[in-house]
Amino acid sequence: MDENLNIKDIQNFIKEEIKDFSFSQFKKDIKKINDKELLLRIWGAIREINRDFKIGELKKGNLKGIRTYKFKVKSRNYRIAYYVEKEKINIIYLHVGNRENFYKDIEKHFSKNILKMIEKNGI
Repeated sequence: MDENLNIKDIQNFIKEEIKDFSFSQFKKDIKKINDKELLLRIWGAIREINRDFKIGELKKGNLKGIRTYKFKVKSRNYRIAYYVEKEKINIIYLHVGNRENFYKDIEKHFSKNILKMIEKNGI
């Protein structure tokens, strides 16, 4: 099945998997990726996270409340950042990218107010 999928198909499957539970930054990240193997791995990672949100490492400090799921494609380390709303157990996807500057990018793309809200409401 995987070899018959094109990049657009995989991006659409990812969008279906995350439903409306993502920030626009995450959608932009996905749209920029044209590596089929990486997109397939992200799609698989999202399905794993959706089955068990505790699979990601819970961050501390400025990113408290955010979880990160780590994976590797073609010898490069990648991360998916997300948080889980306490009230509804919705998984909200924030950012996907390679390890280099990943956490700085989160702080850059998300205001302190959003990060404080995540710290308060995330589990």
